[in-house]
Amino acid sequence: MEKNNKHVSNTENTSKRQKTIKKGGPKRDEVWKYFIVDDEKNDRYYPATCYHYEKKWQRGKPGILKAHLSNECLQCPEDISKFWRDKLSTKLTNYT
Repeated sequence: MEKNNKHVSNTENTSKRQKTIKKGGPKRDEVWKYFIVDDEKNDRYYPATCYHYEKKWQRGKPGILKAHLSNECLQCPEDISKFWRDKLSTKLTNYT
C-alpha cells in the first residue's frame, strides 16, 4: 500500500512541476521592466500599465510601450525617456 501512495505522491509532484515550467519562445523585451504586467489574456498578449503615468493598454506591444516611454509619458524620468529615444533612433538608423 505504501508504494502506491508514494506513486500517487510522485505523480502529483511531477504534475505540479510541469505547471511551473515556462513556455518556450523569444525572451521578453526589456521595456516590460517599466510597466505593471497583468496576467496573460490571450496567447502572448499581456495588459500593461505604465509605472509613471498609469496609462493602460489591453494588449501591451513592446514597440508601442517604447514609444510611450520615449515621447508620450510626461511623468517618466528624463533619463529613462532619453534611453528609449536613443534606443529607438539607433534601431531606425540601423534599418535605413
